[in-house]
Amino acid sequence: MLLLSLLNIFRRFLEFSNIKPNKPLTAEKARISALKAHVKTAQAQLKAERKRQQIQQAQQRVSTLQKATT
Repeated sequence: MLLLSLLNIFRRFLEFSNIKPNKPLTAEKARISALKAHVKTAQAQLKAERKRQQIQQAQQRVSTLQKATT
């Protein structure tokens, strides 16, 4: 039992010993990664804005229909 637990601990140590630290990015690579991050956030903002506009248009249609029926 003790031997199995020691083997498990050693195996986990070996799993994490293979991880190498990341080197700092060069200025060019940092700029590219920042631009990629901005692209993703801009796409999410664009999608949210389109949905907001669709909801607003639907609300306007509902309100005009309600005014027409009264």
